[in-house]
Amino acid sequence: MTTHPPAFKPVAGNTGLEQVLATVWACLREGAAPGRSPYSIAQLATVSTDGSAKVRYVVLRRVSEDVREITFHTDVRSSKIAEINANPDVALVAADLEKNLQIRLEGRAHVITDGRVKRTAWDASRDHSLVLFRNPLVPGTPIDSPSDGQPTNQTVTRDDGYENFCMVVMSVTSVDWLDLSPDGHERAILVRNGLDWHGSWVAP
Repeated sequence: MTTHPPAFKPVAGNTGLEQVLATVWACLREGAAPGRSPYSIAQLATVSTDGSAKVRYVVLRRVSEDVREITFHTDVRSSKIAEINANPDVALVAADLEKNLQIRLEGRAHVITDGRVKRTAWDASRDHSLVLFRNPLVPGTPIDSPSDGQPTNQTVTRDDGYENFCMVVMSVTSVDWLDLSPDGHERAILVRNGLDWHGSWVAP
């Protein structure tokens, strides 16, 4: 059973922390919805297979507050997949720089490489989002010029590249909310225990 520092209390019933948690999930849902949002693109951090830190941008594709999960799509051949398979502990940060809001998440990730869920996600994706999966080169392959890394213009079918497509699902275990708006800085940390949250206001 997860233990919390003494200052961490159940979020349920604490109006301020409940509002923070609701705002966090609303921002993430906005990021995964059609259209552009400050939260559409987030930075994912992993631990590489040699123990060093790695970070890159990912596009939020699905947010499921009821099960505390965030989903993004990527190439199964990419280094991040090997890193997640070796160490599923990940972190993600999203921000609205105009409003001075930052959301940091920690959790564990797992990779979906086949099955109905993957097929549904592929079929729902727009063609321009699937182009990179059709590239015969593994991401990170050395090339002589940028043009060598572009997919060829050969005729393709809808399912070309499907074998390279995968989904990464992050199960969120903690949230760090930071509001640096001019009218007063606020920060809260929330930690999940099962489907319940405990949290506390902390110094920004």
